[in-house]
Amino acid sequence: MNTKEKYLSKLENDVSERIFDIMMIHLLKIHDKIPKHKEDGYYLELIKILEGALKILGKGINSYTKLSYYRYSLLICNIILSYDTSREDIKDVKKKIIEDYTHSDNLTGKIPLDYQINEIRITYDTKYLNYLIKKLIEKDKEWNKALYCLIATRWIEPDDEKLDKYYSIIKENIKDKEIIDKKFLNAENKLILLDSNIVISQIIYDTEEYKYLGNYDHHYLDSYAKNNQLVITTSVLDEVNEHIDFKLSHIRRVCSKTNQDFNKIKEVIEQRTKDFYDKCKILNVKIEDIDDIKEFYSNYLNKLEEILEAKIRGKIVSHKLRKLAHRTCLLPEEGDMNLLKEAITLKQTGKNVGILTQDKDFTIFAGCIYEEFGVEVYEGW
Repeated sequence: MNTKEKYLSKLENDVSERIFDIMMIHLLKIHDKIPKHKEDGYYLELIKILEGALKILGKGINSYTKLSYYRYSLLICNIILSYDTSREDIKDVKKKIIEDYTHSDNLTGKIPLDYQINEIRITYDTKYLNYLIKKLIEKDKEWNKALYCLIATRWIEPDDEKLDKYYSIIKENIKDKEIIDKKFLNAENKLILLDSNIVISQIIYDTEEYKYLGNYDHHYLDSYAKNNQLVITTSVLDEVNEHIDFKLSHIRRVCSKTNQDFNKIKEVIEQRTKDFYDKCKILNVKIEDIDDIKEFYSNYLNKLEEILEAKIRGKIVSHKLRKLAHRTCLLPEEGDMNLLKEAITLKQTGKNVGILTQDKDFTIFAGCIYEEFGVEVYEGW
């Protein structure tokens, strides 16, 4: 046996013995061990071994092995794709893993950047993001996406000196417009579109039976409701309902361990939901695209980076990555941009519209949003 054959034999043993943690170590310098040379074909044998590993990992996934087996599977998929980028079946395996991990259903077609962030949430492998940063800077000149990728990579590899060089290049090429400092108070005769965080705060707070959700001032909305119409758009409604379902599933798990009455807690939250929805007007606002919103926020990339860093300050890396994965670039989350577009669309029909939110992606830009779109932003809580 030559050196390559001995190496492949070692990998076969890793797979047959199911010692995948050791296999990951053996795969660290895979391209030095098995270069892609068509004339010797050893890489084809390697791919067969890796495909066998994927099948075993897929069959062995359960509640205890899920995260580690997902990590092993994604790393193996990436190695196979590094030898053969045309393997759509392997790309589909990756998509299914990310879909299950994030409970997402929009990972079709071209793989977006938030997909890459969700992948490194599992693997902590930044090799592809490093490649993307270099490409986005040197070839595409897409500073927004480059900065987004760099932020994630630096959280995982803060000692990578190349990132400091890339960061300097990006910063030299993005200049913010001046931010207009303006606050809006005392709304009257308006449709007040509620951001999801405002709606959630009116529903998800401590009950008599469950004291772990926090307490908020639930009466500050009275002043807005007095002389205005509170509005929940259907896009916000979907987001809120999804969050409520998530919270209830978490409460159910806690109650199963503490012997608390989950059904009673659920009844309280469901009643609060109904009562609050009854106070509001539910509107379905059809929007075509949000290109103008993306263009608007692209003028403030430095400030958006500052806001993002403030939001995740003090959090562990996994939580930072989860927050970053809520957006596909450095611009605000899509739900926020949709809400602003809905407000603009209503204003264009002659409605007097404002947005009530506590999100800094809105409130810091209140003056700029009014100057650009004529929509007033009110700060909640």
